[in-house]
Amino acid sequence: MKFDNLIFVEEAMRFPEVVKLVRDASERIWYKVNDVTSFEHTCYRNIGIALVNENVRSVGGIATRIIARAEKWHIKNRGAEPLESIQSLAGLDEEGCEQPFEIKDVLANVESTVIDSQSVNEKIAFLAEGDSRKEFVLRHWTNGGYNDKELSNVLANVFGGKSSSHRRFIQRFRIECQKRLANAV
Repeated sequence: MKFDNLIFVEEAMRFPEVVKLVRDASERIWYKVNDVTSFEHTCYRNIGIALVNENVRSVGGIATRIIARAEKWHIKNRGAEPLESIQSLAGLDEEGCEQPFEIKDVLANVESTVIDSQSVNEKIAFLAEGDSRKEFVLRHWTNGGYNDKELSNVLANVFGGKSSSHRRFIQRFRIECQKRLANAV
């Protein structure tokens, strides 16, 4: 990249509205061009040239005009090549044989997720024994919350009482759950 271009890019990027306009435009056309960075560089460079060489009344106006022109040029001249087929995405394995492109079906294993959540809910009901505070702690644990201090503060806000007594309850309850689950297996 030429040094003069960096000066023009720097001049254009001094204005937050220019950066926002270029970012919005690149998000709008990212799938239509092969290289969005080239588009952004063209925009910043051309806007910087206009700001340095011309008497500009409205930075936003000149930037909008230059960005629109750059969008059209990049889409026409450097547009993304259309994908012919899924077979064209196939690659080669280590031995040089054609490896077909496989699309993973993320919704294919929905049943196991539902079954897993049902078994978790059954375990929570088994361990909570109808106690809302125990159920709250178990739900917090299943969502990845293992910080006893944070949980005890939340319990103090929700159920009342001191957080230190809730912390002791959490510690005792953890040991109780470990014993009950070990015996259940």
